[in-house]
Amino acid sequence: MEKINDGYDVYVEFDDWINKSLSRYQIRLICENESQHWPMTYCPGMSVEDALEFFLPWAEFEMDMDAHREGCISQWDAECYIMYDKEEDRAIHRTSFDDWYKEPDGIVPYQEDGEIASYRLRLELSDLGKSFIAIDSFLSEKSKFQGSTFTIDDLQW
Repeated sequence: MEKINDGYDVYVEFDDWINKSLSRYQIRLICENESQHWPMTYCPGMSVEDALEFFLPWAEFEMDMDAHREGCISQWDAECYIMYDKEEDRAIHRTSFDDWYKEPDGIVPYQEDGEIASYRLRLELSDLGKSFIAIDSFLSEKSKFQGSTFTIDDLQW
């Protein structure tokens, strides 16, 4: 939360085993060159959205469009590949990637292989996260009254 509040880009990555009846997620938080891996957590009956709300109630999520775009290249290649031109040393596709690619609406995997759907989302602080940061800052600051106030109960006779 502090990294987001300080202006850093923070991402959450996780996989969804789409053919398993028992939902399971292993969360990875990533910021610059740091990452934090959480243990695998089994979440019976939870959707991806439910799991995100459970794991990160202080965050709002948006797609990492760069990861999604990059993850779609192999799918585009499989769908649009025609041939390899040896003379030009390049693959030829029936449609350019830019014409083929459509930005998604909502939260979707950036890569999927029929067994595992991989997600990468950018985090922002929700109202709850912003409130927590404000309260934590308030409670962490040394008060100008600290050490200069007392009650009658503090006095020992």
